[in-house]
Amino acid sequence: MRGGVAQVFLAQALFRQPRVLLLGEPTAALDLRHLLLVLERLRLIASQNGTIIGMAMHDLNFAAQYSDHVLGLDGGRKIASGAPAKVLTPETLRIMYRIEAQVPQDAGSPQQILPLRAI
Repeated sequence: MRGGVAQVFLAQALFRQPRVLLLGEPTAALDLRHLLLVLERLRLIASQNGTIIGMAMHDLNFAAQYSDHVLGLDGGRKIASGAPAKVLTPETLRIMYRIEAQVPQDAGSPQQILPLRAI
């Protein structure tokens, strides 16, 4: 589905004010500004309305920044589940993505994943 069509479907879903909203890659094909606008809006809706939002995301840095809970999968099998800092670790990234990565721990900054190489 193209970005514009997906945005219309997302807007229609949000208009209905659902209690649970499941999204598949809601920021795919968006430029950085619109990606941030969508993620910020979803976070606002979740906090104001109590909406539970589940979404598939492949950008782990945005997932870490905008998610309260992350589910890490490998081949459909649960590897880890919990707060982003507990799930998105070098060990779980090695299992889920078969990569080596650094995940610097800086208390004053959002979690950032730095991929180093494929293994």
